[in-house]
Amino acid sequence: MLKGILQNDLFYCNHLGVSENDERDILSFTVKDPNGEGLVRYLRYLAFPEEEAGTMRTYIVRDNFSSELVGYFSVKAGLISINEVHTEDGETFEGYGSDHFQ
Repeated sequence: MLKGILQNDLFYCNHLGVSENDERDILSFTVKDPNGEGLVRYLRYLAFPEEEAGTMRTYIVRDNFSSELVGYFSVKAGLISINEVHTEDGETFEGYGSDHFQ
């Protein structure tokens, strides 16, 4: 039986807020490396507001056997404008803007 929108033998994932345990599990989510504290802060304080605002889509990854929250990923879709850029030597590129080649 499929538990989430994506699933393999070890993990499954669902959209943030699908599980009634998401909020509780997010509050207890930690990372071992102190450099990962930003990941915890994003999940606790920004994931739900950005979901509600429609600016980000977050998915919760859970252990397939225990349903423990083991990670998450967020996706933001947007438009990147490609502009034609001319370098000092006269070459033309398609890039993100003139500052891309400085």
